[in-house]
Amino acid sequence: MRKQNIKELGVIDIDKVTSNNGRITTFIPIKVIGNELDELLDTLQADFEEKHPEVENLTFTVNITYIYGEMDSPRFELEVIVWDENNDKVAEFYDEIEINLSEQATKEVKKIIWDALGKSIFNL
Repeated sequence: MRKQNIKELGVIDIDKVTSNNGRITTFIPIKVIGNELDELLDTLQADFEEKHPEVENLTFTVNITYIYGEMDSPRFELEVIVWDENNDKVAEFYDEIEINLSEQATKEVKKIIWDALGKSIFNL
């Protein structure tokens, strides 16, 4: 999959942040998504429906990873899980989707990560 250019992710809430080996992964429940991310999710939905035509109620889980400790970093990658709301064993994982965020979206995601780290580490 080619690198995705995304100006805005949309309205997001932070649920959890994990850090491991030069990567910070943030679980992002999506309340409202931006147009570019919507187009990507439509593509992944079409792929999922082709593989699982019997599924009627599908759900998306989106994780964004900020990679900061590797050769070609810093960069962002998405992991999207598309799954059957009625049977979570029916799922497709789409990971390592490299994205270019706009400068504003990059600042917003870094701020969310920073706030979540402060909360989890220092209980702020």
